[in-house]
Amino acid sequence: MPVELMKNYYARTESHAYVHMTMALHCAPFLKGMKDSALLVLKSEEAKMMGRTLYKMNAKCKTMYRSGEKIILLLYRENEMR
Repeated sequence: MPVELMKNYYARTESHAYVHMTMALHCAPFLKGMKDSALLVLKSEEAKMMGRTLYKMNAKCKTMYRSGEKIILLLYRENEMR
């Protein structure tokens, strides 16, 4: 399924499902443990849902940029960055 169709489908579902799909599309190597960090662009209200998800992944995030409605987050695993 093309990426745009997937994003449109998940945009109509619950917001946490959309955030998880966006993470999967943007951060796949990070999620699989192949990379130590990843950048994720979300709407500001979607970023508030990241806390529990990151905790389960043993990961942290740092805000790199914030505009009116968008936020860029750096996702990383602290123990692997050393």
